[in-house]
Amino acid sequence: MDYPPPPPTSPRPDPPPAPPSYPLPTSNVQPPAQPVPYQPYQPAYPQTPPPPPPALYAYRLPKSKTTAVLLAIFLGGISWMYTYEKDAWKFWTWFAITAVNLFLSLATFGIWLFVAIPIGIGAWIWCIVDVAVKPQPFYDFYPAA
Repeated sequence: MDYPPPPPTSPRPDPPPAPPSYPLPTSNVQPPAQPVPYQPYQPAYPQTPPPPPPALYAYRLPKSKTTAVLLAIFLGGISWMYTYEKDAWKFWTWFAITAVNLFLSLATFGIWLFVAIPIGIGAWIWCIVDVAVKPQPFYDFYPAA
């Protein structure tokens, strides 16, 4: 195999570089920089003012009394969730009555049902009557009514 010939060598090595003409630093500590004067932010173009904050109640479509009555007939106390902002205490009262009746019916193996069923029917009728007697403006201007 033929190898390439070695590169020619110069008879003298390159001379070392000349020392710098400026003095070398004796420390790496720099003097403190000058403080930058405060200048308030100036936008590049005039800005429009921010939009006004939303109203306490954003616009909502009015509620329907027919829907509220149908919910009361078919779902009982859950229909108070339809107008929860005004009827929260009625919903939680109905929920507590139902939970206690369910617990006592299970704990007494159904004997409590003789009391729970009339109470449940009374709560259901209470819900239907409460929703039906509210005037139409209550639903038209809900939740402000």
